[in-house]
Amino acid sequence: MSNKLAFSLAWEFIKGNWKLTIITIIIEIALMVLGFIPVIGVIFSLLVGLVVFNEQIYFGKLVLNIRDTEGIRQAAQKTELMDFLFKYFNISLGTYLGSLIIFLILGILVFIPMSVGISTDIYGNPHINAIGILGFLVFAIVLSMLGYIYPAVMGEIIKSETFGEAFKKVFLLFNMTLWKKSFNKHYFVFTFLWFLIVLGMVIVSELLIMTVILLPVGMLGMYFMGLYNGAAFVFASEIIESAPQKVQEDNSQTEESQDSKEEEKPQNENEEN
Repeated sequence: MSNKLAFSLAWEFIKGNWKLTIITIIIEIALMVLGFIPVIGVIFSLLVGLVVFNEQIYFGKLVLNIRDTEGIRQAAQKTELMDFLFKYFNISLGTYLGSLIIFLILGILVFIPMSVGISTDIYGNPHINAIGILGFLVFAIVLSMLGYIYPAVMGEIIKSETFGEAFKKVFLLFNMTLWKKSFNKHYFVFTFLWFLIVLGMVIVSELLIMTVILLPVGMLGMYFMGLYNGAAFVFASEIIESAPQKVQEDNSQTEESQDSKEEEKPQNENEEN
């Protein structure tokens, strides 16, 4: 379970079915263009988001059962376009709706202090006072914290089978048990590297997309990132699941060492006598 393995599996899936990759990217570009249409464009923008979620979930479910590159390549060859785009649409929709509710709540919570914290001078120039700054800082900290646990939550969502199950699992972002399990070195390092990799891929892909000429290459980068995320989310969830077991192993080792020390003490006392 590593970012390197997630990278390898995502690339092998692409190589295993280039036709699927090219057609999917063309469909995503078409949906993005249709998203600029007034009024009805919102529907296409929503649809492209749901399709991307479905791709991640589809690939993540493959990774749940297949961890070797050859197996992923064979699975890619057998993947049908409609399955890849819509098979888990119910799970994708539940995830999207749950995420939307959370962001709306966070948006309202930050809007209230920001609206109170913004004032205007006699010339009509806006100024942010201490309340507004504090509201923004709290929002930034909360968003960063949710970003830390996000990969593990998405990994749990990928295991869902229904709309309702996926919707409920979105709120694991606030589950204290999951948070406690996430405070271990393995998960921290994994998530930190994941963040750096995703940040790098987003920046490079967006720059390529903005050149227009290299838009297909940029879209390929975003497509690859979606697959990589699908695998990384599954690994993040599994790392957290294994955390309690590691804690128990560490505790048992500590108890054994303490018992051995206690056994050594009487022996040393007898030797001194």
